[in-house]
Amino acid sequence: MTMQQPSIYQRIDEMKEKLNESVIQNGLNSHITVHISQELDALLNLAERIRVARGTGPSVPFPKR
Repeated sequence: MTMQQPSIYQRIDEMKEKLNESVIQNGLNSHITVHISQELDALLNLAERIRVARGTGPSVPFPKR
């Protein structure tokens, strides 16, 4: 029997809750809160790349330099 991994959207929701808890417990500028925020940002970026790759929504192009 294999264990199912949570979907990326479930993981994002979990990280949002964890981030809110960390802000309350540790403050906005704590190392722990910043680390959780970075993990959440990476998950959100991954979800966006997956969504664009599947063609399920418009992509936002990066600004040209």
